[in-house]
Amino acid sequence: MQIDATRFALEDGVSWAYVVLDVETRAVLNIHVVRSLSASSAVTALRGGIDELKKLGIQQPLVVMSDGGSDFTSHEFNAACSEVGIWVRAKVSQQG
Repeated sequence: MQIDATRFALEDGVSWAYVVLDVETRAVLNIHVVRSLSASSAVTALRGGIDELKKLGIQQPLVVMSDGGSDFTSHEFNAACSEVGIWVRAKVSQQG
């Protein structure tokens, strides 16, 4: 699965959407919208995506891929990834 945060502007300020995708199908598993980036928001988004996979009967260990933002490199996020599989950092300019 892949997780990323996308910034967007609203009339009353900036927000972020954490988007969790199934890499193989590109299906959106979860979107979590927040006013600021944080490790706890990243974990909430990740867990929402994992819950969707469980509903589909997918229980095997996961590879969670993200960029190197501080919300994704935090101890809290890495601990959540360790509970379900492993975390892999992908560089923004890295293809594939």
